[in-house]
Amino acid sequence: MTTTTQSISTETVLKLLADPQRRKILQAVGASNTPMSVEQLVESATEVSGASTQDASREQRATAVRHNHLPKLQDADVIEYDRHRQRLQRGEQFEATTSLLAVISEHRDDVSFYRTDAC
Repeated sequence: MTTTTQSISTETVLKLLADPQRRKILQAVGASNTPMSVEQLVESATEVSGASTQDASREQRATAVRHNHLPKLQDADVIEYDRHRQRLQRGEQFEATTSLLAVISEHRDDVSFYRTDAC
């Protein structure tokens, strides 16, 4: 019996990528070739964003990562997240998601959101 992996929809990817914190999470996971702890992820995402590492804001970020962002990425199979061990790694849809992020990032300057000739 063969199993087929269903592709992630473009709409789902765009919804996931709409949040800047999730984009930082994907960058951090992409930079690691091995599973990482949530603690390592929070540290990496903080370094990527250049945010301060004060205890209160760091704990708030860790809570948001654990209870909001990681479950959404896991539900879409972008990451595999073991809640009990607090470890995560790339999921089956990681490459598809990050490849669209790369295309968007590469062409961000090509799109003009503020047209002077608009009605």
